Amino acid sequence: MTAAFPATPRRPWLSAAVPAAALAILAMTALSGPVHALGTESPPTPTTDGDDDTTSDDERRILEKWSTESGDELDATAFQGYRRAEILIGLGEYAAAIDALRALGRPDDANVLNLLGYSHRKLGLIDVGIAYYTKALKRNPAHRGVHEYLGEAYLQKNELGKAHLLLEKLEALCGGTQCEEYRALSEAIAAHETAGRI
Repeated sequence: MTAAFPATPRRPWLSAAVPAAALAILAMTALSGPVHALGTESPPTPTTDGDDDTTSDDERRILEKWSTESGDELDATAFQGYRRAEILIGLGEYAAAIDALRALGRPDDANVLNLLGYSHRKLGLIDVGIAYYTKALKRNPAHRGVHEYLGEAYLQKNELGKAHLLLEKLEALCGGTQCEEYRALSEAIAAHETAGRI
């Protein structure tokens, strides 16, 4: 028996945005004609917070997180495509998310690889997911989200020892046990161990 995992990647800014963004996508779909892999033929640029020179606080956080985790810059089109993929994942549309992530044209980006791994894993293709996570860690060995999701994948394969090794790695990356990724993997391991004793 395996532990239950969260249905969506943990992104605090995403959980509040999914319902509103999903409605916005549905509205855009209804009003804009054919929908392509990224949602529209020409995705809109990030919105501004009243000043044409700056993006909103949420978008700024996403762009900073992207740059930190992937070591790469994100242009407006890729930014919108990545957000669409995360929304699709939040809606459980993993195959569509995979298409959207591939359409970004960033096959070596650690963030894209992480979500490709997550989406494949949620479709039951655990080994494919692990391959994406492994490639992401080659690109960025310090990507905490990849370590967390790879640990969860190993739990799904009942490879508890490997999950524990990733938890130790997360403790080192986080400088302790207080980061979100450490706590999430720790909870998943505890649930897996409890389920194994039943």
